[in-house]
Amino acid sequence: MPDAIPVDVCKAIATSLAGASFSKTISVDRLYIPAYKAEDLQSTIKVAVVNNGYRRDTPTRSRSLVVSDIQARIFIQTKVDANDVADVDELVYLVEEIHEHLEQNTFSGASYVPESNTLPDVLDIFDPDELKNKGLFFAQIDVNLRKAG
Repeated sequence: MPDAIPVDVCKAIATSLAGASFSKTISVDRLYIPAYKAEDLQSTIKVAVVNNGYRRDTPTRSRSLVVSDIQARIFIQTKVDANDVADVDELVYLVEEIHEHLEQNTFSGASYVPESNTLPDVLDIFDPDELKNKGLFFAQIDVNLRKAG
């Protein structure tokens, strides 16, 4: 059975991220619930790709063309010493690298679509409470993609 369009696109994102070269080594999963055990985050940077939204539209001029808008949510999580500024800086840079990768690539025919009149994507670089209280670096990227065909 073929995958639904958002599942196919999120699988392609996960595969692309897993095969890409970044400043830090990452472990990528495609999940619906991006929850990891603390011991899984001790020595690994976990990246979860989650389908966050999907809409199909048929433009009025051409009923044969279907446009699919997919929103993917990317979570980056790892344990870190909150007082090690250099290490946290490297993780912030990694979030930026992952975002640029999403902007510059096509995933199963779906391409990045910047939002107009708003911030291009949601980039929650880290959650200060999680960092302070649990030593957990937790970042989130929401990215919009469009597939026509």
